[in-house]
Amino acid sequence: MEIQKPGLIEKLTTIGADSDNENRVVSCVAISNKILEMNHVKLIITNTKNPSHVKNHTEEIIFLPDRQFNLPIFNKIKDNFKNIEYQKVITYHEFGHAAQTVCINNNQPVHIKGTSNEGDVNYLFHGSAVPNKINNFLIKLFQEGFADCYSGLCLYKETGDIDVFKKISEVRSKRYDEIKLEKGKTYIHPNFNITAAENMGNTVKTFIDNGKDIFSLPFTNANPSIERYIERCVIAGCVNALIIELKTNDAFLNHFRKFTKEFKVEDSKINNVMNNSSNLNKIIEFEKQQGISSFFFELKKRLPNLYKSIISTDILKDLLTNDIFKRNVDKNLILNNVVDIPYNSGFEKTMSNIKSMRKSFSLSNQNIENSHFKIK
Repeated sequence: MEIQKPGLIEKLTTIGADSDNENRVVSCVAISNKILEMNHVKLIITNTKNPSHVKNHTEEIIFLPDRQFNLPIFNKIKDNFKNIEYQKVITYHEFGHAAQTVCINNNQPVHIKGTSNEGDVNYLFHGSAVPNKINNFLIKLFQEGFADCYSGLCLYKETGDIDVFKKISEVRSKRYDEIKLEKGKTYIHPNFNITAAENMGNTVKTFIDNGKDIFSLPFTNANPSIERYIERCVIAGCVNALIIELKTNDAFLNHFRKFTKEFKVEDSKINNVMNNSSNLNKIIEFEKQQGISSFFFELKKRLPNLYKSIISTDILKDLLTNDIFKRNVDKNLILNNVVDIPYNSGFEKTMSNIKSMRKSFSLSNQNIENSHFKIK
């Protein structure tokens, strides 16, 4: 990764920047390169309040803040990472988004490599050609969870502190409560994959307990690989996030019931989970009418063998029998969809304004030409 030197316009937006920002980013790149080199990625340090990763057909850019901002998410990171510069947590997270796109070769936002002969698991994340709120939520959960896991790996590589993974999940948990309080219970957000980073920490700890080093594995294009372990931790986090919303968000449950109509579960599969329960027929009938477990049965079926334990028999049984999933909800409830963070500050805003001006100028020229006047 290469830090792009600011041009004349960008320099105007960096007045008042922290003097040690570039050195901090350089040190982060050095750590990240030990896990995965991404030489094609450009880094722009500017006065953005929205650190972000942007990829198009011609280039891939990461925008990083050049100063401290008093924002809820930043404050939570500062509270949890007292001995680590919080800007590093943010920087490594954005590096994680770039790492996730490196692993994509199916022209989709998410590419899960660990597929099985039972069907493409990617379909359960991407869904049909027509975007829907559940698939969009799953994609965002995967992307943000992957970035959190990568951030944790970089922080662990730098500090040797296994607790960094748990701290990232704690930040997500605290922000979840704040977002729900501010936006309402029917709101869903990309950052609701709370447990992905903690799952990653548990995985790294298992390596340590077995006298192994996870960094001895290649990052991608191998099995096993670091990517595969991240993938498993992230999917487990996605499942947990879905179940939390199904339990607490009436609008989500209402929407999910419609979403799962696409998936069918065989009676024998339910019977295997319920172990010939006396209420089996009643459970099967409800599942066909309003149940939500069919998606999870389908996901478990399509997951590779090493991933299947993510969806345990106990989880499936709870989805089939717990009254909280059978509650009546207002069918007119609207699920507040995932919203992308607007890039409305710093360099991004400047570039947006320039593009807007160019577009306006182009339209003006077109109008003049249409009036039989030519600009030489």
